[in-house]
Amino acid sequence: MIPDILEHYGLGQFGQNRTAQDMLLFKDGQLQDAQAWMARAQELDAYHVHANNTLNAELRDRSDQLNQLWMGQQRQVMTLMVAISL
Repeated sequence: MIPDILEHYGLGQFGQNRTAQDMLLFKDGQLQDAQAWMARAQELDAYHVHANNTLNAELRDRSDQLNQLWMGQQRQVMTLMVAISL
């Protein structure tokens, strides 16, 4: 259909080549946009992985601290109970 229209207006092969070139440029732009979007998505994914790892390490550290405090508190309670029973 497009070749017929181009022939009708006297554009012939030149018009077809120009149309094909325009389409290739348009598609190339779309491809570049998609590649940029994918690169950004990969950056965000790497950021989230790093953030998750950091948060998990912090959670482990704080859990260990809490457990140590809890065990210390239990020892103090046991010491007081022994002292009271004497």
